[in-house]
Amino acid sequence: MAEVPPVRCAEIVRAGTSRVWEALATRHGWENWFCNRVLMDFQPGGFIHFRWKDFGPDHYTGDNRADILEVERKKLLAFRWKSSQRHPATIVRLSLEPRGPITIVRVEETGWGNDADAAITSAAGWGAALGWLKFWVEHEIRFDGRRPR
Repeated sequence: MAEVPPVRCAEIVRAGTSRVWEALATRHGWENWFCNRVLMDFQPGGFIHFRWKDFGPDHYTGDNRADILEVERKKLLAFRWKSSQRHPATIVRLSLEPRGPITIVRVEETGWGNDADAAITSAAGWGAALGWLKFWVEHEIRFDGRRPR
């Protein structure tokens, strides 16, 4: 079976890169659009530890560690993680492209091997997550409807 191509998603966010970067580079940011709790050492060689409790319509509870590979302030965050025990370890690249008063946020996740099911699940997940990021940055509406942290 051939190698699965990268998962790629993009979203237009009506805010400058500084505001979008804050959502990616801070604990406060991640906890308002992506997960319930975060521990982080935000630098290359550092980590982001995501925690979810009763998350989403299926009430998912779990945690995941991402090892930070690359950081370019207001431009790029790259990390390696294993989105679930049954999926391969992948590399996620979140990039920001300034376009005047808006920012294009792009996600690319690579390293699927021949696990097409994992890539499809990831594509759906990143599509939803970029929507949560957009609503948080533009309107300060959290993924769960609660007041901002």
